[in-house]
Amino acid sequence: MKTKRNKSTRRRVDKDRVTDNARDQASTGKMDWLRLPSNVEAWAPTQPGTVKMDIVPYEVSSENHPDRIEKGCLWYKLPFAVHRDVGIDSKNIVCPQSVDDKVPCPICAKRKLLLKDYDDNVEQIKELNPQKWVLYNMLDPKNPGGNMFVFAFSRGKFAATLEAELLEGDEGDLSFYDVTKEGRTLSVRFSKDSFAGTDFITAKRIDFKRREELDEDDVLGRVADLDKCLVVLSVDQVTRMFDGGEASPSSSESESSTRKRRSRDPEPDPEPDPEPEPEADEDKTECETARDRQEQPDEPEEEFDPVAAPSDEGDEDDDLFI
Repeated sequence: MKTKRNKSTRRRVDKDRVTDNARDQASTGKMDWLRLPSNVEAWAPTQPGTVKMDIVPYEVSSENHPDRIEKGCLWYKLPFAVHRDVGIDSKNIVCPQSVDDKVPCPICAKRKLLLKDYDDNVEQIKELNPQKWVLYNMLDPKNPGGNMFVFAFSRGKFAATLEAELLEGDEGDLSFYDVTKEGRTLSVRFSKDSFAGTDFITAKRIDFKRREELDEDDVLGRVADLDKCLVVLSVDQVTRMFDGGEASPSSSESESSTRKRRSRDPEPDPEPDPEPEPEADEDKTECETARDRQEQPDEPEEEFDPVAAPSDEGDEDDDLFI
Protein backbone atom coordinates (compact mmCIF):
# COMPACT_ATOMS: atom_id res chain seq x y z
CA MET A 1 0.00 0.00 0.00
CA LYS A 2 1.26 3.45 -0.88
CA THR A 3 2.10 5.81 1.96
CA LYS A 4 -0.26 8.78 2.24
CA ARG A 5 1.33 12.17 1.77
CA ASN A 6 0.15 15.64 2.61
CA LYS A 7 -1.35 17.29 -0.47
CA SER A 8 0.92 20.31 -0.17
CA THR A 9 4.04 18.16 -0.51
CA ARG A 10 3.18 16.81 -3.95
CA ARG A 11 4.78 18.66 -6.82
CA ARG A 12 2.58 19.89 -9.65
CA VAL A 13 3.54 20.96 -13.14
CA ASP A 14 2.93 24.58 -14.14
CA LYS A 15 0.07 25.15 -16.60
CA ASP A 16 2.50 26.64 -19.13
CA ARG A 17 4.24 23.28 -19.21
CA VAL A 18 1.01 21.62 -20.34
CA THR A 19 0.70 24.10 -23.21
CA ASP A 20 4.34 23.71 -24.20
CA ASN A 21 4.07 19.95 -24.14
CA ALA A 22 0.91 19.93 -26.29
CA ARG A 23 2.70 22.14 -28.81
CA ASP A 24 5.79 19.92 -28.84
CA GLN A 25 3.72 16.78 -29.33
CA ALA A 26 1.75 18.30 -32.16
CA SER A 27 4.96 19.07 -34.05
CA THR A 28 6.80 16.06 -33.73
CA GLY A 29 -2.56 -5.86 -32.52
CA LYS A 30 -1.58 -7.17 -29.69
CA MET A 31 -0.47 -5.28 -26.65
CA ASP A 32 2.07 -7.74 -25.31
CA TRP A 33 4.12 -4.73 -24.24
CA LEU A 34 1.59 -3.65 -21.58
CA ARG A 35 1.67 -4.95 -17.98
CA LEU A 36 -0.74 -3.46 -15.46
CA PRO A 37 -1.05 -3.75 -11.68
CA SER A 38 -3.68 -6.22 -10.52
CA ASN A 39 -6.06 -3.44 -9.43
CA VAL A 40 -6.02 -1.68 -12.81
CA GLU A 41 -7.83 -2.66 -16.00
CA ALA A 42 -7.29 -1.74 -19.65
CA TRP A 43 -9.99 0.30 -21.38
CA ALA A 44 -10.49 1.46 -24.95
CA PRO A 45 -13.51 2.59 -27.03
CA THR A 46 -15.05 -0.06 -29.26
CA GLN A 47 -17.92 1.81 -30.90
CA PRO A 48 -18.95 5.36 -31.85
CA GLY A 49 -20.44 7.48 -29.11
CA THR A 50 -19.70 10.06 -26.44
CA VAL A 51 -17.67 8.90 -23.46
CA LYS A 52 -17.12 10.92 -20.29
CA MET A 53 -13.80 10.24 -18.56
CA ASP A 54 -11.63 11.66 -15.80
CA ILE A 55 -7.96 11.46 -16.72
CA VAL A 56 -6.00 11.55 -13.45
CA PRO A 57 -2.31 12.08 -12.66
CA TYR A 58 0.40 9.80 -11.38
CA GLU A 59 3.69 10.60 -9.71
CA VAL A 60 6.53 10.35 -12.23
CA SER A 61 9.10 7.77 -11.16
CA SER A 62 11.37 7.88 -14.20
CA GLU A 63 14.62 9.81 -14.16
CA ASN A 64 14.26 10.41 -17.89
CA HIS A 65 10.56 10.85 -18.70
CA PRO A 66 9.82 11.26 -22.46
CA ASP A 67 8.01 14.56 -21.74
CA ARG A 68 10.98 15.84 -19.71
CA ILE A 69 8.90 15.89 -16.52
CA GLU A 70 10.99 15.77 -13.36
CA LYS A 71 10.84 12.72 -11.15
CA GLY A 72 8.33 13.22 -8.33
CA CYS A 73 6.04 15.61 -10.25
CA LEU A 74 2.40 14.86 -10.98
CA TRP A 75 1.79 14.26 -14.70
CA TYR A 76 -0.98 12.75 -16.76
CA LYS A 77 0.49 10.64 -19.57
CA LEU A 78 3.32 8.53 -20.89
CA PRO A 79 4.09 8.80 -24.61
CA PHE A 80 6.05 6.01 -26.26
CA ALA A 81 6.43 4.22 -29.59
CA VAL A 82 5.91 0.67 -30.79
CA HIS A 83 7.76 -1.25 -33.49
CA ARG A 84 5.48 -3.73 -35.21
CA ASP A 85 6.01 -7.23 -36.60
CA VAL A 86 9.52 -7.66 -35.26
CA GLY A 87 11.34 -10.98 -35.61
CA ILE A 88 10.22 -14.40 -36.73
CA ASP A 89 7.12 -14.26 -34.51
CA SER A 90 6.11 -10.76 -35.70
CA LYS A 91 6.04 -9.31 -32.19
CA ASN A 92 5.07 -5.73 -31.38
CA ILE A 93 7.63 -4.22 -29.02
CA VAL A 94 8.24 -0.88 -27.32
CA CYS A 95 10.95 1.22 -28.94
CA PRO A 96 13.53 1.49 -26.12
CA GLN A 97 14.67 4.90 -27.29
CA SER A 98 11.12 6.29 -27.11
CA VAL A 99 11.02 5.88 -23.32
CA ASP A 100 14.67 6.75 -22.67
CA ASP A 101 16.53 8.76 -25.29
CA LYS A 102 19.85 7.69 -23.76
CA VAL A 103 19.19 4.11 -24.86
CA PRO A 104 19.86 3.24 -28.53
CA CYS A 105 17.28 1.38 -30.62
CA PRO A 106 18.72 -1.05 -33.20
CA ILE A 107 15.59 -0.80 -35.35
CA CYS A 108 15.65 3.00 -35.44
CA ALA A 109 19.39 2.87 -36.21
CA LYS A 110 18.72 0.63 -39.21
CA ARG A 111 15.95 2.90 -40.39
CA LYS A 112 18.26 5.91 -40.17
CA LEU A 113 20.74 4.19 -42.48
CA LEU A 114 18.01 3.36 -44.99
CA LEU A 115 16.91 7.00 -45.07
CA LYS A 116 20.16 7.89 -46.83
CA ASP A 117 18.71 6.21 -49.95
CA TYR A 118 15.04 6.91 -49.31
CA ASP A 119 13.74 6.28 -52.83
CA ASP A 120 15.34 2.85 -52.98
CA ASN A 121 14.24 1.85 -49.49
CA VAL A 122 10.85 3.49 -49.06
CA GLU A 123 8.93 0.24 -48.44
CA GLN A 124 11.40 -1.08 -45.90
CA ILE A 125 11.46 2.29 -44.16
CA LYS A 126 7.67 2.19 -43.79
CA GLU A 127 7.92 -1.25 -42.21
CA LEU A 128 10.39 0.06 -39.64
CA ASN A 129 8.43 3.19 -38.76
CA PRO A 130 7.58 3.19 -35.04
CA GLN A 131 4.01 4.06 -34.15
CA LYS A 132 3.21 6.65 -31.47
CA TRP A 133 1.10 5.59 -28.50
CA VAL A 134 0.09 7.26 -25.23
CA LEU A 135 -0.88 5.83 -21.83
CA TYR A 136 -3.30 7.54 -19.41
CA ASN A 137 -4.79 6.71 -16.00
CA MET A 138 -8.53 7.30 -15.98
CA LEU A 139 -11.69 6.98 -13.90
CA ASP A 140 -15.37 6.73 -14.68
CA PRO A 141 -16.77 10.10 -13.48
CA LYS A 142 -20.03 8.36 -12.55
CA ASN A 143 -18.08 6.17 -10.13
CA PRO A 144 -14.79 7.88 -9.16
CA GLY A 145 -14.29 5.47 -6.29
CA GLY A 146 -14.64 2.48 -8.60
CA ASN A 147 -12.20 0.74 -10.89
CA MET A 148 -9.05 2.43 -12.09
CA PHE A 149 -8.36 2.09 -15.81
CA VAL A 150 -5.39 2.60 -18.09
CA PHE A 151 -6.34 4.00 -21.48
CA ALA A 152 -3.79 3.03 -24.13
CA PHE A 153 -4.45 4.39 -27.62
CA SER A 154 -2.47 5.35 -30.68
CA ARG A 155 -1.65 9.04 -30.61
CA GLY A 156 -3.40 10.00 -33.84
CA LYS A 157 -6.73 8.63 -32.60
CA PHE A 158 -6.91 10.56 -29.32
CA ALA A 159 -3.87 12.48 -28.06
CA ALA A 160 -3.54 14.66 -31.16
CA THR A 161 -7.11 15.89 -30.72
CA LEU A 162 -6.59 16.50 -26.99
CA GLU A 163 -3.36 18.44 -27.59
CA ALA A 164 -5.03 20.63 -30.20
CA GLU A 165 -7.84 21.46 -27.77
CA LEU A 166 -5.32 22.32 -25.05
CA LEU A 167 -3.49 24.67 -27.41
CA GLU A 168 -6.58 26.49 -28.63
CA GLY A 169 -8.92 26.16 -25.64
CA ASP A 170 -9.33 27.98 -22.32
CA GLU A 171 -6.39 28.33 -19.95
CA GLY A 172 -8.63 27.05 -17.17
CA ASP A 173 -8.69 23.63 -18.82
CA LEU A 174 -4.92 23.10 -18.72
CA SER A 175 -5.13 21.42 -15.31
CA PHE A 176 -7.85 19.07 -16.55
CA TYR A 177 -6.02 16.05 -15.15
CA ASP A 178 -5.57 17.36 -11.60
CA VAL A 179 -7.56 15.97 -8.67
CA THR A 180 -8.27 19.49 -7.39
CA LYS A 181 -11.29 21.61 -8.28
CA GLU A 182 -9.34 22.75 -11.36
CA GLY A 183 -9.72 19.25 -12.82
CA ARG A 184 -12.13 18.62 -15.68
CA THR A 185 -14.18 15.72 -16.93
CA LEU A 186 -13.54 15.08 -20.61
CA SER A 187 -16.53 14.53 -22.86
CA VAL A 188 -15.04 12.72 -25.83
CA ARG A 189 -16.94 12.06 -29.03
CA PHE A 190 -15.56 8.95 -30.67
CA SER A 191 -16.62 8.52 -34.27
CA LYS A 192 -16.21 5.87 -36.89
CA ASP A 193 -13.73 6.61 -39.65
CA SER A 194 -12.60 4.39 -42.47
CA PHE A 195 -9.66 3.70 -44.70
CA ALA A 196 -9.39 1.22 -47.54
CA GLY A 197 -12.89 -0.02 -46.76
CA THR A 198 -12.20 -0.81 -43.09
CA ASP A 199 -13.71 1.07 -40.14
CA PHE A 200 -11.94 2.23 -36.98
CA ILE A 201 -12.70 4.45 -33.97
CA THR A 202 -11.11 7.86 -33.45
CA ALA A 203 -11.72 10.90 -31.21
CA LYS A 204 -13.27 13.73 -33.21
CA ARG A 205 -14.16 16.20 -30.46
CA ILE A 206 -13.26 16.78 -26.80
CA ASP A 207 -15.10 19.13 -24.44
CA PHE A 208 -14.02 20.03 -20.90
CA LYS A 209 -16.64 19.90 -18.14
CA ARG A 210 -16.22 21.18 -14.58
CA ARG A 211 -16.23 18.52 -11.89
CA GLU A 212 -15.92 18.16 -8.13
CA GLU A 213 -12.58 17.81 -6.40
CA LEU A 214 -11.42 14.20 -6.08
CA ASP A 215 -9.86 12.52 -3.05
CA GLU A 216 -6.18 13.00 -3.84
CA ASP A 217 -4.82 10.34 -1.49
CA ASP A 218 -7.37 7.80 -2.70
CA VAL A 219 -6.75 8.46 -6.41
CA LEU A 220 -2.96 8.61 -6.21
CA GLY A 221 -2.97 5.51 -4.06
CA ARG A 222 -4.76 3.54 -6.78
CA VAL A 223 -3.32 4.85 -10.06
CA ALA A 224 -0.84 2.85 -12.07
CA ASP A 225 2.73 4.12 -12.22
CA LEU A 226 2.73 4.53 -15.99
CA ASP A 227 6.53 4.57 -16.06
CA LYS A 228 6.45 0.93 -14.95
CA CYS A 229 3.59 -0.34 -17.15
CA LEU A 230 5.61 -1.03 -20.28
CA VAL A 231 7.60 -4.13 -21.16
CA VAL A 232 10.84 -2.65 -22.51
CA LEU A 233 13.34 -5.18 -23.86
CA SER A 234 17.07 -4.63 -23.58
CA VAL A 235 19.09 -3.51 -26.59
CA ASP A 236 20.54 -7.03 -26.92
CA GLN A 237 17.07 -8.59 -26.86
CA VAL A 238 15.77 -6.18 -29.51
CA THR A 239 18.82 -6.85 -31.67
CA ARG A 240 18.32 -10.63 -31.49
CA MET A 241 14.65 -10.33 -32.40
CA PHE A 242 15.32 -7.87 -35.22
CA ASP A 243 18.01 -10.16 -36.67
CA GLY A 244 15.52 -13.01 -36.85
CA GLY A 245 16.14 -14.66 -33.50
CA GLU A 246 14.14 -14.68 -30.30
CA ALA A 247 14.49 -12.77 -27.07
CA SER A 248 15.15 -14.88 -23.99
CA PRO A 249 12.07 -16.68 -22.55
CA SER A 250 11.96 -14.30 -19.59
CA SER A 251 12.38 -11.16 -21.71
CA SER A 252 8.71 -10.21 -21.41
CA GLU A 253 9.23 -9.70 -17.71
CA SER A 254 12.90 -8.72 -17.61
CA GLU A 255 12.52 -4.97 -17.62
CA SER A 256 8.89 -4.43 -16.69
CA SER A 257 6.43 -4.71 -13.89
CA THR A 258 5.88 -8.38 -13.08
CA ARG A 259 2.17 -7.95 -12.63
CA LYS A 260 0.05 -9.00 -15.57
CA ARG A 261 -2.76 -7.11 -17.25
CA ARG A 262 -6.32 -8.22 -16.70
CA SER A 263 -8.11 -9.20 -19.87
CA ARG A 264 -11.84 -9.87 -19.82
CA ASP A 265 -12.51 -9.97 -23.51
CA PRO A 266 -10.76 -11.44 -26.58
CA GLU A 267 -8.68 -9.14 -28.76
CA PRO A 268 -10.85 -7.44 -31.42
CA ASP A 269 -10.05 -7.53 -35.10
CA PRO A 270 -7.04 -5.45 -36.20
CA GLU A 271 -7.67 -1.81 -37.06
CA PRO A 272 -7.01 -0.49 -40.59
CA ASP A 273 -4.17 1.60 -42.00
CA PRO A 274 -5.44 5.20 -41.91
CA GLU A 275 -4.02 7.81 -44.26
CA PRO A 276 -0.68 9.21 -43.04
CA GLU A 277 -1.03 12.73 -41.70
CA PRO A 278 0.79 15.48 -43.63
CA GLU A 279 4.09 16.39 -42.05
CA ALA A 280 4.34 20.04 -43.01
CA ASP A 281 2.98 22.69 -40.65
CA GLU A 282 1.63 20.09 -38.24
CA ASP A 283 1.09 22.59 -35.42
CA LYS A 284 -1.11 24.78 -37.54
CA THR A 285 -2.92 21.92 -39.21
CA GLU A 286 -3.93 20.17 -35.98
CA CYS A 287 -4.97 23.34 -34.22
CA GLU A 288 -7.00 24.60 -37.13
CA THR A 289 -8.53 21.21 -37.67
CA ALA A 290 -9.67 21.03 -34.04
CA ARG A 291 -11.47 24.36 -34.32
CA ASP A 292 -12.64 24.16 -37.93
CA ARG A 293 -14.31 20.76 -37.73
CA GLN A 294 -17.82 20.69 -39.10
CA GLU A 295 -20.40 19.93 -36.46
CA GLN A 296 -21.58 16.35 -36.60
CA PRO A 297 -24.83 14.93 -35.21
CA ASP A 298 -24.58 13.87 -31.61
CA GLU A 299 -23.88 10.19 -31.15
CA PRO A 300 -25.15 8.01 -28.30
CA GLU A 301 -23.12 7.91 -25.12
CA GLU A 302 -21.07 4.75 -24.82
CA GLU A 303 -21.23 2.77 -21.60
CA PHE A 304 -18.01 3.03 -19.61
CA ASP A 305 -17.09 -0.65 -19.35
CA PRO A 306 -13.66 -2.27 -19.35
CA VAL A 307 -12.90 -3.87 -22.69
CA ALA A 308 -9.97 -5.53 -24.34
CA ALA A 309 -7.57 -2.98 -25.73
CA PRO A 310 -7.52 -2.72 -29.53
CA SER A 311 -4.93 -4.27 -31.75
CA ASP A 312 -2.29 -1.89 -33.02
CA GLU A 313 -1.46 -3.91 -36.10
CA GLY A 314 -1.64 -2.05 -39.37
CA ASP A 315 -2.06 1.49 -38.03
CA GLU A 316 0.12 4.03 -39.78
CA ASP A 317 -1.76 7.25 -39.16
CA ASP A 318 0.57 8.32 -36.40
CA ASP A 319 3.95 6.90 -37.30
CA LEU A 320 6.85 8.85 -35.88
CA PHE A 321 8.24 9.21 -39.36
CA ILE A 322 6.33 9.34 -42.63
